[in-house]
Amino acid sequence: MKVFLFIYLMITLAFAGGYEVVDGEIPSSIIGKSVPYWAMIPRNLPPGPIPVVYFLHGRGGNRYQFRDVLGEKILREKSKKFAVVALTGRFSEHDTYWVNDATDKKFPWRDVVIRELIPAIEKKHSLGGSRDKRLVAGISMGSHGAWQLALTSGIFRCVAGHSLVVRDFKNISQEFPGKFGTEEDYKKRDPLSLLSLYKRRSQLPVEKFWVDIGGSDNSMFIERALLVEKELIRLGVQPEDHVDIGKSAPEGKHDFSYWSKHMPSYLDWYASCFNL
Repeated sequence: MKVFLFIYLMITLAFAGGYEVVDGEIPSSIIGKSVPYWAMIPRNLPPGPIPVVYFLHGRGGNRYQFRDVLGEKILREKSKKFAVVALTGRFSEHDTYWVNDATDKKFPWRDVVIRELIPAIEKKHSLGGSRDKRLVAGISMGSHGAWQLALTSGIFRCVAGHSLVVRDFKNISQEFPGKFGTEEDYKKRDPLSLLSLYKRRSQLPVEKFWVDIGGSDNSMFIERALLVEKELIRLGVQPEDHVDIGKSAPEGKHDFSYWSKHMPSYLDWYASCFNL
C-alpha cells in the first residue's frame, strides 16, 4: 500500500506542472561583478531547451518588475509553456538604459547581456539555445532596450516594447549625459535610427513586433512611438500587427496600472511568438 501511494504521489507531481522561481546571479568578467536575475521556469516539459522571454525593466526599476506588474500571477494562471527571465539593467545605482555606455566603459551593458548573461542563463537552465526560442520584451527604458538589443544582436525571434520610450538625441543627452555620446554614437543605440537603415521587412533581424503605449502617456513618447510605427509601416509591417499607440487604452498612463492591465495580452502574444 505504501509503495502504491509513493508511486501515485510521484506520478501526480510529475504532471502537476507549475513553475520554478529562481532568484540567481551570473558572474560577469566584463564588469568584474555578479549580475542578478529573476526567472520563472515551467516544470515537467519534454527534454530540450525551453522557449524564453527576456524581460527588461524600466528606469529606476529592478529584476522584479515583471513580478510586480502581476506577470508572475497571470503567467501561473495562464500556464504558458515558456520561461521568463527578468534581467537587471540598473547597477550600483546606475541606470544602464541597456546600452553600451559611450563614455563610461565600466557599463557596456548591451555586451554584458548579449555576451554573458544570456548564454550563461540558457546553459544553466536549459533555455533558449536558438533565435526561434528567444523573445525580448521590456517596459519603458526596457522597451528601448528590447528594441535596441533585438536590432543589434540578431538573436531574438520577436521583440516587444511596452510603453515604448524612444527619446530623441537632445532629450536623451539631457536625461543621461554622456551615455549616448555624440549624435553618431546615439544613432548606433537608437531603435528609430536603426530601423531607418532597413529597406524592407525581410531584412529585419526579427520576425514579429509589438509596440504599445497608453493614450495619456508622455506626449513626446507618443510622438516618437508614432514615428516607430511609421517606420514599421514603411518596411511592410501593417499597423494591425500589434502596434497599439493609444488605441486600446486612450486613458492609459505610464504606470503599473497600465502594465498590469495589459499583462494578459502581453503573455498571449509572447506565446504566439513561439507558436504555443
